[in-house]
Amino acid sequence: MKKLYLSLCIMVGGILSAQSLTPQIIQSGGPVCSTGGCTEFTLDYTPAHETTSYTVSSIPYQPAFPFTGGVELDANTDDIWSSQFNIPFSFCFYGQTYASIWVGSNGVVTFTQPSATGPGSCPWNFDWEIPYSEFPIKNAIYGVYQDINTAITTQFGEASNVNYFISGMAPNRAVIINYNQIASFNCDEQLQTSQIVLHETTNEIEVFVLSRTPCTTWNDGFGLIGIQNTSGDSAVVPEGRNSGAWTATNEAWKFSPNGNLLSTVSWSLNGETAASGNPVTLCLDNPENTISATVAYTGCVPVVVSQSINVTLGSFASAAPEDLYHCSDTGTAVFDLTANTANVLAMLDPMEYNVTYFTSLTDAELFANPIVNPSVFMGFGGQVIYASIESLTTGCYAIAGSFTLHVDIPPTAPVGATAQDFTLGQTLADLDVTGIEIQWYADQELTLPISLYTLLEDGVTYYALETYVPPGCIDYTDRAALNLNNVLAVTVHAVLSTSDFDSASVRIYPNPASGIITVSSDRIIDAVSVYSIQGRLLLHKDFHTESAVIDLTGFASGTYLLKVSGQDGTQVAKVVKR
Repeated sequence: MKKLYLSLCIMVGGILSAQSLTPQIIQSGGPVCSTGGCTEFTLDYTPAHETTSYTVSSIPYQPAFPFTGGVELDANTDDIWSSQFNIPFSFCFYGQTYASIWVGSNGVVTFTQPSATGPGSCPWNFDWEIPYSEFPIKNAIYGVYQDINTAITTQFGEASNVNYFISGMAPNRAVIINYNQIASFNCDEQLQTSQIVLHETTNEIEVFVLSRTPCTTWNDGFGLIGIQNTSGDSAVVPEGRNSGAWTATNEAWKFSPNGNLLSTVSWSLNGETAASGNPVTLCLDNPENTISATVAYTGCVPVVVSQSINVTLGSFASAAPEDLYHCSDTGTAVFDLTANTANVLAMLDPMEYNVTYFTSLTDAELFANPIVNPSVFMGFGGQVIYASIESLTTGCYAIAGSFTLHVDIPPTAPVGATAQDFTLGQTLADLDVTGIEIQWYADQELTLPISLYTLLEDGVTYYALETYVPPGCIDYTDRAALNLNNVLAVTVHAVLSTSDFDSASVRIYPNPASGIITVSSDRIIDAVSVYSIQGRLLLHKDFHTESAVIDLTGFASGTYLLKVSGQDGTQVAKVVKR
């Protein structure tokens, strides 16, 4: 038989907690417009009560803790109790304070040490409703108390077990007891899964039932959800869950103490004690104020938690407006300022708040001279507009922020000469054309885009399109007209000579030629290169003479460019190969 582990299991990091005692301060009254004004504040917090009595309520089925992973009570012997299980915080139950529990394998937890903890020690046979002084287990939490058999191995294997652990950080820790996928006694195929949770500080108890199906062939299928005191004369049970053959799926219950209140709320304003109770009315004397609330719990273990908020007079939970853009070549444009209204209101109800626009900060501060028709406002580039929020119920107003109007000029054609010279080997990148994002095309219809590194050809026209569109012109309607207006046509011409090495000093013959051509000069020729008409290098020879011979025999018929280089410069000429 597997033994019950006695060590305490605390979930790593204590990150799981279904309960949070962190209070939230809510400004439940309207905004305060000026110093000395008063408004109501409410603290949303979890109260604590004496455990002399309880209420039970149905809650959403949302378990905050896993059904596996704790200390396992996984016995081959049915109907057993765990050894004493110490918890690291004091828990109050029916007016008594406890630091230990005993976990029964039949879906029950007790605060009273059982008379025995061996095989068969956890009672399973009951047919009484609670409260009942002769009930087999008292001073207990039942969730779900029924005859289940941990000795049966189900298809869930090791995951089919009773396990329990501690999770969370003080003062929000919890004890979790799981009955996960355990077969009913005498109905092996009916698996029962439920969870019991005990919360620190508030002493609340939760029961989560993933699935419960009665085994009606054994003990009449009795099952019980509830709590009962030591004497068995007081108990709380959800309707329909008191010792009966009922079925449940995905249901949850909370047992809350409802004796005398054990938590008090006190308030301070700007560091000074201000009031007690909840809610309270506070009068704000400063433009900026700090409101603090403290909850003192006086239950099993005294606990104090606090929260603070900053309150600005006349402030609203608004968002900043956004800049607006328009497209115009005049520097002015008609803007719809109300496009910012939804941004400014954020989560505020437009039926209770109004947004007004101003052309100066002074007008916005005084709430004077508002823009009369903000949906058709004629503005200019760089103009700053101020937005104010007004509460229609209190009359308070505050500046939400400012935004700038941008008037963008529609894109224009790149700048450059329409006729430009080039030397052999240069590309479109070498042309003197200025723009932001230029795309080159080989045709006027802009259907043949070409690379910036395309070699230039003599006498060819290239088309440069400015493709950058400023933000205000993104929605420019006439895209075709925009493209045609943004084109610069550049016709290029090859430069045939440079420096003093001109055509008068260079002779090329015969031209046209069938094969051999001669290049002569009264100056020293250093090199001769042959290029295609597109500018691609086909032949290069070095010389140091006044006469050079070039063989074009293997070249196809057509026109070629002959580049003659010397110390005084270069000369380019066209040569025709027959």
